[in-house]
Amino acid sequence: MKLEEATEFLKKKVTVNNAVIKEARKNGDLNTIELTNDLDTESKAIETVLQALDNSISKDKVKEYFRKKVEEK
Repeated sequence: MKLEEATEFLKKKVTVNNAVIKEARKNGDLNTIELTNDLDTESKAIETVLQALDNSISKDKVKEYFRKKVEEK
């Protein structure tokens, strides 16, 4: 699996998790809400990793850009 595919899969996972959580809260079923707490934690963890990955990729691109500019001189 390529990085882009994995990233898209995880974004979809977060979307599904959030939909399940929203539905459980709407229905007010306490047992389901308790079960969705794990989904909420999972989604937050995935979003944190995706953001860190995105920041890392952006920093690498900026570094590469300036490295090339320095080499051009």
